[in-house]
Amino acid sequence: MAPPVTPIRIHELEAAINRARGHEPASGAEARLSDDVSRLGAIYGELIFRRHTVFDADSLPAQDREAVLRWLAD
Repeated sequence: MAPPVTPIRIHELEAAINRARGHEPASGAEARLSDDVSRLGAIYGELIFRRHTVFDADSLPAQDREAVLRWLAD
């Protein structure tokens, strides 16, 4: 997969979350989210909290960046 064009927009992150949820649905009685969905959701929550609509994947910790890149559209 080619590196994403930065900045990554919030609607692109939303689509990545939906793709990840579709492939890795919540599981168990507690409806536990997968690690990737949890990471993507935390990034999304931070964007909302800070009222940002874009972010740079290179600014993320390695595991978070890898999760984002894994689920962005090709």
